[in-house]
Amino acid sequence: MNILLEKIFKLNRIKKIIIQIITDIILITFCFILSITIRLNNFKFINQLDYWKILLIVVFTTIFVYLTFGFYKAIIRYISEKIFLSVGIAVFFSSITLYVSSMFFDAFIPRSVPFIYFTFLFLSTAGIRFIFKNIYLIYKFDKRKPIAIYGAGNTGRQISDYLNESLEYKPIFFIDDNKKLFKTKINELNVYNVNNFENHALKNNIKTIILAMPNLSLKNRQIIIKKLE
Repeated sequence: MNILLEKIFKLNRIKKIIIQIITDIILITFCFILSITIRLNNFKFINQLDYWKILLIVVFTTIFVYLTFGFYKAIIRYISEKIFLSVGIAVFFSSITLYVSSMFFDAFIPRSVPFIYFTFLFLSTAGIRFIFKNIYLIYKFDKRKPIAIYGAGNTGRQISDYLNESLEYKPIFFIDDNKKLFKTKINELNVYNVNNFENHALKNNIKTIILAMPNLSLKNRQIIIKKLE
């Protein structure tokens, strides 16, 4: 699974956009068929050509609207809740297209179908993007480099909070000279003595240590760096 995800994430931008467009076409088609099926309570409409003509128009119009709204320019791992508004407007245009097309072809589509279609397409379009975003974040979180933080004071805690959101580094434990902090936990991270943290560093494959003691003099900082080396 990880190998497949790695291959997908390493695809160039054009291939990723093509995958998104294909996914959206599948979602539009599925929501269209599901909405009519739920309302009519049968699949008989599938045999009628007019419904497929309507679907074709809806698909092309919706993808065009998505392109206009810049859906495929947005980097999925950076999307936020603001996308709900854009998706809502784009899906609204798609629902209007469905309704107008059904009138043009004089196809029997109950008026409630565009509303059902809107709900399904909105949830699936926004949902699939957040699912991909979270898959990416989980994948990246598993690949983060383990690090230790020297200094369990305010600065160290702030750095720990920041790194918990980082996709590059994962804080594993604190190192500190304060004996009162030994064998305690800060931000769910253990605090170890600088004189005996080596085993923990080797065990967790720590190769990077962040010095989070901004008030130290240059001399004391150099002493600590030599200790760590």
